[in-house]
Amino acid sequence: MYDHNYWLGATVEAGPTFFVTCAPLLVHNMRIGTGSTGGCFISKNDFSIEKLFLRRENSPIRTLKGLMSSYGWSLAVSDKNSVVVGGPGISDGKTLLYMTPEPSTQPDILDGMDMNVNFNFGYSVTTGYFATPKLLMYAVSSTYRLGQVLFYGEQWRFFKQLKFEQPKTTVGEMFGASLCSARIFGPRSDLLVGAPGRASDKQYNVGAVYVFVAEKPMALSFKRIITGRKEGSMFGSAIINIGDLNGDRKDDIAIAAPFENDGRGAVYLYCGAEILGSKEKKKPFSFLQVIESEDHGFGLALSVLKDYDQNGCNELAIGSPFNDTVYVLPCFAYVTVQLYTEFPDLQNQVIKNKGGGKEFLFKSCLHVTYPKKPAKAYAEIEVQVEISGNTNASLSNPGSDGKYKVKIEKTNEQTEQNLCKQIGVFMPKDGQYDSPINVKITAKQINDPQHQSHFDPSHVRIHESSLLTLGHDVWAAQCQNKMSCLPDIRLNIVNMFPEPYLLGSSETEDIKMEIKNHGEVAYSACLKVDVINAAIVRAPALSCTISHHDYSLTCISQKPIHTNDTWDLGNISLKMTQATNKDEFITIRVKVFGNCKLTQNFTLIEKQYKLTRDLDDIEIIGRASLGTNITLTAEEIKLEQKNLDHIYTIRNKVENPWIGGPTLQITFMNLQYLQYTKTPIIAQTETGVELDCAIISTDSKITTNCTADKLVKGDQINVIIHMNVDPSKIDDVMSLENLIVESKIEVFPGSLWSEPSSKTILSQSVVTTVTIEKTTVALWIIVVASLLGLLLLSIIYCIVVKRTNLLRRKNKEKTKVLRKSIRRQTMRRSMMAQSAYGRLPEDEPRALSVVQEDLQLCETQS
Repeated sequence: MYDHNYWLGATVEAGPTFFVTCAPLLVHNMRIGTGSTGGCFISKNDFSIEKLFLRRENSPIRTLKGLMSSYGWSLAVSDKNSVVVGGPGISDGKTLLYMTPEPSTQPDILDGMDMNVNFNFGYSVTTGYFATPKLLMYAVSSTYRLGQVLFYGEQWRFFKQLKFEQPKTTVGEMFGASLCSARIFGPRSDLLVGAPGRASDKQYNVGAVYVFVAEKPMALSFKRIITGRKEGSMFGSAIINIGDLNGDRKDDIAIAAPFENDGRGAVYLYCGAEILGSKEKKKPFSFLQVIESEDHGFGLALSVLKDYDQNGCNELAIGSPFNDTVYVLPCFAYVTVQLYTEFPDLQNQVIKNKGGGKEFLFKSCLHVTYPKKPAKAYAEIEVQVEISGNTNASLSNPGSDGKYKVKIEKTNEQTEQNLCKQIGVFMPKDGQYDSPINVKITAKQINDPQHQSHFDPSHVRIHESSLLTLGHDVWAAQCQNKMSCLPDIRLNIVNMFPEPYLLGSSETEDIKMEIKNHGEVAYSACLKVDVINAAIVRAPALSCTISHHDYSLTCISQKPIHTNDTWDLGNISLKMTQATNKDEFITIRVKVFGNCKLTQNFTLIEKQYKLTRDLDDIEIIGRASLGTNITLTAEEIKLEQKNLDHIYTIRNKVENPWIGGPTLQITFMNLQYLQYTKTPIIAQTETGVELDCAIISTDSKITTNCTADKLVKGDQINVIIHMNVDPSKIDDVMSLENLIVESKIEVFPGSLWSEPSSKTILSQSVVTTVTIEKTTVALWIIVVASLLGLLLLSIIYCIVVKRTNLLRRKNKEKTKVLRKSIRRQTMRRSMMAQSAYGRLPEDEPRALSVVQEDLQLCETQS
């Protein structure tokens, strides 16, 4: 016998009372030659080891390739204790079936050639109930070319070949390198097929696992692909069913990627429900756990240990043959925890008073369901209770953080346990209990055994199906109907101004609102106030909000209004300048809600305040451009043509606007002595808007009717009547002692006014009296008067100089300048007189000589 490594232990499988291990490179010597036929060994409870038969007595090995089968390359033990051994070898491959696990049992042999499988038949084997829940079957694979999987019954009766259209397998991906049966979808067995060489065009040996589920009768259907995560990892080289670890009644799966992480390897644990439920078939989905090692080839072999520590779940053995190491991973049992609460009926029991409010108690409970194993179980739970909502309620027990701890301990054969704690909730008197108190309870495991340094099989984990979050709405309103109270709130509105209200008498006025509750508690009372013909300028800031357009107001009670309590809203200021002459009332319309959240239930209250207006608010001012009494000469009439304009101003003295008018009628005399422009009247507002006017002219007068759209303060109406004395009628005018020019404007309120006094007419007149100046003065008289004035000035000058002797101090040059100036003025006036009249009266030469004598006298004295 050759001395070399036979790979004893390359495959190991266990039954309830035995285990089988194989050495696929075990050498066998025969007369025809020596070859690695392989071999398997069985051990019973007494730990004795015996070799299994590799062939039947009547089927000797006759060829050399028959010695190269490598039996034991794959191995499976069914739940009925039958044993399947695969020998793919370098020939077509064979598979052995032992119906009973005894050394004396002769196997049923299945040759790959019989199934038209040319190579690697028996590369992987598994057992399961693939067709029906009661019919045990055997699955055998070959990785040759595209790979294939065939199903057989007892004594290798062929059932069918696994076929699927998508996804397409490719040469070299080693489809069928590993097989695993598991119950995930239903009562029949599903099949997972490893393809460790699968990769995209730009990758290599990423690896994948095909999932086929038993959802159709007597057949398996492709469900999805679980893809490896890294290149070269050969994900899917080994697959093992590790049983239900998390208690969801679906088998969980371990898949090895022995060359991941630069050849060190990794093993992924997947939840069966996740494998079944992921929607994206090609996208890698989450795993329960990844197990890594610093060894090389970690995960080349996987095996399950059937609950050797008696804690109710299987352990996982992971082979690392490059380091001659097997790792055993223990598992933790699970308990299921369900949160629940027990609340009192707060509407039908007396709640005890406590410090300005009330307190009630409820139970926060954990319902724990234990597994049969382990016999003892222990876990620690931290529970947190939180109170939220708009009620202002708070926890009074436990502490402010609302946390407390619960120890779960199973000490006997009990299967269930309830663990409860009293929780106190404090309710302040003014809490808003028309909305519920939101109670949220969460639980989480602390001191998770998975993170502990020492394994203790009695330490359990909390199952993922546990209910660890719970919310509850508690209605604490003290009303007959816990979902809503029935308050009876009544509104009283008091105005702080006289009625009827005279528009323009003030800018703001106040109203006062007060509510009294005659029914059950009003937890969320509110008002919606709409004001018509006035604006809201001020309201209580804490409880009321004025809308952006100032015509509505929302007030919300800041605390509950208990029975017979009053909510005083205080004063609300109204801007009274919004109303116009068209408005008869200021209207206050209020919707009163006992509960703001129930917007369909309200009481409508409306109150109106009568308005009145005084015509004195309209002011008419009339004036004449040159005054009411003027004097004109013929020359002024001829040359200057002075305007005799009459100007009227109509204005609104108060802030309240006048809408829909007024109508103006301007009347003035059509005198023959007056001259008018083509448009004698201009009527427009201060902002330049022209009024629509119509002119009616008769022999005696001209009447103009104008209409304005509105009259507001700051935008007065100006009316100008343009006229002047006609120069062409100067002779007729000069025959008059005076000329009377009169105009009149009348304001008809009309639609401006809704009172019986609407027929009242406002009027104003302007009268200009023109006096005609007839007296004239001859020009020569004016000249003589001027010369006499000069003479008088000269005499006065000489007397002053003589008495004061002031001129003696003057410079002679200045005297000469003065003398020359006087001469020039005298000569200029003389020349002007001669030019105007050609001659002077008889007294004028004498007057000039007198002036000259005076000048000589002045020179002598100087």
